[in-house]
Amino acid sequence: MVNRPKNEGQQVIHNIDLMIAARELCKQIMADKGLNLEIFEVVYPSENLPGEFLFVKPIIQSNDGSPTSDGTVEICIYVENNRKADDQSQPNKHRLKELTDIFIPRFRNASKNKIAFNDFRMDIVRDSNIRYFYQSIVINTKSINV
Repeated sequence: MVNRPKNEGQQVIHNIDLMIAARELCKQIMADKGLNLEIFEVVYPSENLPGEFLFVKPIIQSNDGSPTSDGTVEICIYVENNRKADDQSQPNKHRLKELTDIFIPRFRNASKNKIAFNDFRMDIVRDSNIRYFYQSIVINTKSINV
C-alpha cells in the first residue's frame, strides 16, 4: 500500500485562485451591465486614480487536503467622494449603493472556476491613504479541490 498525501492528484485552490475567480466574475458583471471600471488586485496605484474602481483581494484560503475548502475574498467598490464646498470628505452614498446593487445580486450564490461565493458582509470604509470611501464586500467561498 502506497501512502499518498491527502491532496495528491487534486487541484488545490489557493488564495490567488480566489482573486482570479472574483476578478473574472466582476468583469462578467461589468460586461453584462455596460460598466467600464478598472479592477486592481492586491494593490492599487497611489497616483492618477480613476473616480471609480474595484479592488479585489483574497483574505484567506484554507487547505487541509479535503475535497472542499473554505476561503474569503474581499471586493472593494471605490467611489470618489462628493465635493461639498471645502469639505471633500463625504462618501458618495448614492453611487456606492448603485454599484453595490449591481454586484451583490450577481455574487450571491454564484460560482466561477470551481469556487462558490456564499454569504457576505458589507461595510462602508474610508481609505485614509487616498481619501476615498469604498463599499467593502467580504464574501465567504467554498472551493472544490478535485
